Amino acid sequence: MIAGAHYMIWFLFYRYVDLCMGRKPALIISDCDLQIYTPFGGYTTIRWNEVVNFESVHTKTRNLCYPIYKDDTRNKGRYLFLNMYRDAILSGYLTISEDELLKILRAHLH
Repeated sequence: MIAGAHYMIWFLFYRYVDLCMGRKPALIISDCDLQIYTPFGGYTTIRWNEVVNFESVHTKTRNLCYPIYKDDTRNKGRYLFLNMYRDAILSGYLTISEDELLKILRAHLH
């Protein structure tokens, strides 16, 4: 439990430093893929043809958007501790609303 709390503090601190102070983009949207920033080594790249939809999740502390993959095995491992935020878009770091974000992301799906 204590290790998990330290991990989350580290994760959130580095995410804040890189995104807010370092001015790295939280998302990079191109015609062929979506890149989501994570403190675990840069950007996680997700190709549009791997995704069927995007879902938003609201918790007590944050709002998140997740890709729903065509390969269901990728969806099942999402809530494991180490995979929790690898493909999550924390909408609190963005300059657009969550509804606008979902509209932009869904427009790229085939």
